[in-house]
Amino acid sequence: MFGVVGMVLGIVGIVQSRRNGDRRGRNYGIAAVIISGLYLVFFIGLVGLAIFREATDPVRDDAGVLRGERSIEVTALKVGDCVTDLDAQKGSRIDAVPCSAAHSSEVVGVFQVPAGTADRLTAADEGCRKLYQTYTGTPAPEDDSEPNLYVAQVTATGYDEPDVLCFSHRDSGTSTGSVKK
Repeated sequence: MFGVVGMVLGIVGIVQSRRNGDRRGRNYGIAAVIISGLYLVFFIGLVGLAIFREATDPVRDDAGVLRGERSIEVTALKVGDCVTDLDAQKGSRIDAVPCSAAHSSEVVGVFQVPAGTADRLTAADEGCRKLYQTYTGTPAPEDDSEPNLYVAQVTATGYDEPDVLCFSHRDSGTSTGSVKK
């Protein structure tokens, strides 16, 4: 915005200096146009670089595995994704990492509770227990053993987005690798 304003005012200054013969005003106008032009080129370059990086550095590789530490939308989490510190996450984005890096949680299931379900919390818990066992090969713990089952309900989702995320979660410490059987 400042580049455009500077460019316009510089051009106005050049035009007015021609009318009144003020050579110093003309030089200032030319300087304003040059500096504003450089600013605009720099700004457009930064925007172009950001777009290029987003297009050429996708979040996931061809196998669907996260490519390094990323802050991604909660609804973009997939089964097998790992989260650095689930307890510290807030908002609609979450810090996810490949499971080979230190993490506190791993997504073991993602699903939608059927519409019209009366007790959504119980349905979410039961669904996550089944998915936990399918993913890890062991029943979901009933006590506070590590790792435990953590059920997260996502609100305000779109049509094809999950509304329940199931995590294998450690309350303390981190691990590397997957809990998958």
